[in-house]
Amino acid sequence: MPGFGRAPGGQLIQATDQWVGVNGARLVLVDEELVRAPVVASWLRQLGHETYVLAGGIAAAGAYSWRRRGPPNLQPLSLDPLRPMTPAELAEALKGDAVQVIDLRASTAFRNGHVPQARWSIRPRVAAAAVPGTPIVLVADEPPVAALAARDLSEAGHEDVRLLAGGQGACCAAGLPVAATPDLPADPDCIDFLFFTHGRHDGNHEAARQYLAWETGLVGQLDAQERGAFRVAGG
Repeated sequence: MPGFGRAPGGQLIQATDQWVGVNGARLVLVDEELVRAPVVASWLRQLGHETYVLAGGIAAAGAYSWRRRGPPNLQPLSLDPLRPMTPAELAEALKGDAVQVIDLRASTAFRNGHVPQARWSIRPRVAAAAVPGTPIVLVADEPPVAALAARDLSEAGHEDVRLLAGGQGACCAAGLPVAATPDLPADPDCIDFLFFTHGRHDGNHEAARQYLAWETGLVGQLDAQERGAFRVAGG
């Protein structure tokens, strides 16, 4: 259906931040059988999200000529595309230190291989990572991620922000140097990755214990306002 995105129900509950970009947004779920959507919606409501199920499911959309008119009151986010810089252009610019490269990919991907002069960052930290007065080239797996980071950089006063065309893979394909830094960023800086969640699958008993302690202690990390968002259903 136009305007809808696809999400696995279990992941929508457990990893909501990967599917919902706006905190407090109204969520509308739909499926063909009206089985998965109500179950997932129930859990999301208990987690504090304003969640609804489209009455009648997908079949109901045809009755309302949805496909002809389009979904009502839906305003997709508009992002201006960034000017691209090819790997060859980047290599030439780096010879004279004419640009700074900020890599927005996952920290583990950065460790495995990146532009040698690049710095790793994530969107909440990208403005602090940039040096004033020097053009910026962003490396990202998805252009919208870079476009959102570019908005933050623009608000911080950085006017010349570009996107590496083709991402890190294009650099490898072009035969340009790639640096691997297994210990950089350092483990404490990799806030996008929980090391013990992966170690527990490899038979690491200590990692498994650490994971359980982390998971059972999550509620204790919430403040009063965060606890107030939950609407747990009665037994």
